[in-house]
Amino acid sequence: FIDDTRHKYAAATINRSLSTLKKGLTIAWRRKLIPENYGARIMLMSVNNQREVFLDVQQVRHLASFCTTEVQAVIWAALLTGCRRGELLKIQAEDIKDDVIFIPKENSKTKKPKIVPIIPALKPWLEYFPLTISVDGVKSSFRRARIKADMEHVNFHDLRHSCASILIGLGVDLYTISKILGHSSIT
Repeated sequence: FIDDTRHKYAAATINRSLSTLKKGLTIAWRRKLIPENYGARIMLMSVNNQREVFLDVQQVRHLASFCTTEVQAVIWAALLTGCRRGELLKIQAEDIKDDVIFIPKENSKTKKPKIVPIIPALKPWLEYFPLTISVDGVKSSFRRARIKADMEHVNFHDLRHSCASILIGLGVDLYTISKILGHSSIT
């Protein structure tokens, strides 16, 4: 399977299919449909998907200039909070308090609630929340903006990385950054 798909798909994509196969075989073995757990024999591919793209405020300003105001709000909120796109799209008016945004556990990737501080630069963008644009609308608008800004190498998730980079540059300790981003450790 790996040999047949390696030239067409990234390792992470192949691993999703392999993980499904592993799980299916493990379930079949537990139900005594097969004599041994063949899923235990399946090895996943190593994945190197670490990115080294960090944007500064000027680059984000340039990129955002090619978007509607609502998508600009999503971009700036991602940079200034470190929130993921999906977390931002689910923010409701009641989640925004005077000085923090509360991300409920059902809206976070880690399934843990998250409290994100509101810094002054973020406040003007919060008037656009809750958003009226869909995830597909944000994706397509961001894709068009990357092309127009001649920044096709940039992914939306790079805004999250850039938030961490900016916080480090401001002298914020790694523990605090990990809590803002919703990581369970500083690693």
